[in-house]
Amino acid sequence: MDICLGDGIDGIETGVTLARSLKLPVVFVTGQTSPELVERAKAAEPVGYLAKPFTPSELRIAIELGLHKHATSSALRARERWFATTLRSIADGVLTVDPAGYITFANAAAERVLGERSEALVDRGSPTS
Repeated sequence: MDICLGDGIDGIETGVTLARSLKLPVVFVTGQTSPELVERAKAAEPVGYLAKPFTPSELRIAIELGLHKHATSSALRARERWFATTLRSIADGVLTVDPAGYITFANAAAERVLGERSEALVDRGSPTS
């Protein structure tokens, strides 16, 4: 996706739409590399960003790596959904805690045992933190 598509059309906005609504990977190509433009491009979560001029080989590599990253990320998201569904359906109370001791997840059984909604529990620190 070229960032500058012409009058009134912005490649970054188009890239954001493609990435979010269609879950398509985007590689931006542009002659512009200003920090502001790069910050805007991050919103599309591109799998690549090539500054012009580039060679056909560089473009091919960016596309291949982008497709690989997209496939890997999609598989990871699918595993995360499966894992979250499994944790939510377990009859026992389950809490997950990050290395700093903050609750990151509470299933429905944990909510019942603790008498609080997961929204109130998540990000709460451990008593020792």
